[in-house]
Amino acid sequence: MRTAKLVLCVMLGSLVALCEAQAEEEADAHGVLGYWLCDSGDCPDEAIELADNDGVRTYNSWLHDRPSAVDGRWTLNGARLVITCCEDIEYDYQLVEVGEDRLVLRDADEPKEDIVLHRPPSAGRRDEVAPGAAPAASP
Repeated sequence: MRTAKLVLCVMLGSLVALCEAQAEEEADAHGVLGYWLCDSGDCPDEAIELADNDGVRTYNSWLHDRPSAVDGRWTLNGARLVITCCEDIEYDYQLVEVGEDRLVLRDADEPKEDIVLHRPPSAGRRDEVAPGAAPAASP
């Protein structure tokens, strides 16, 4: 009986830890959503947008105010952000900092200078649409 209780406690503890990890990942995913401008580092483009359109995580970017990458996809697994777009180009980043107005990424394969992005004042809300981007469909 004691062994069964111990096994049950271990299983419940694992379930609680899994739920906490999933909640943390969802919070980070919500934190990266939006329109970001490059401040420094080897940014993929001058401006990027990470969006969630009805469960489809999309990536778009702009270079010189023109679309550069359109309808890419992104995933977040723990602190690892992977962006796939444009003829199978893949960016693999480690989240270093996720703030309301600042996002810091590090190349997961070849760590060098961090990529620092900021959210422009005009895109202060995570649910705003980036300039030139189509608004998400309403249910």
